[in-house]
Amino acid sequence: MTVAFDAGPGVPPVGNGATPASLAQQILSLHGEYDTANALALHSLIGSSIADGGGDLVLELGEVEFMDASTIAVLADTNTTLRRSARALRLRSPSTMGRRLLEICSLDHLIDPISDPIVPSRR
Repeated sequence: MTVAFDAGPGVPPVGNGATPASLAQQILSLHGEYDTANALALHSLIGSSIADGGGDLVLELGEVEFMDASTIAVLADTNTTLRRSARALRLRSPSTMGRRLLEICSLDHLIDPISDPIVPSRR
């Protein structure tokens, strides 16, 4: 499953469609800014994705412009939830600042090194 989620105020998830990779993983593409204002919506979206499918969960962060501690809390909770069911959380393409925040919070081990291209405009 591939889902895109725009962090705009009151904007519901868009772009829900199955892909061949959905048998082994689910991919959520996140866009915009993530903070306390939309952490609950993000947590709900991720929770629904976990409940709806199996396999690992991949969060595409390439279009995330900002994330704060509430977002990190959602990611940590998601990681714990998935690990309990022998699944994994992988994070793709965080910005330099996002990567630094993940490092500070000891979640950088979740970054998928193979799918984490260097994006010069984000560095």
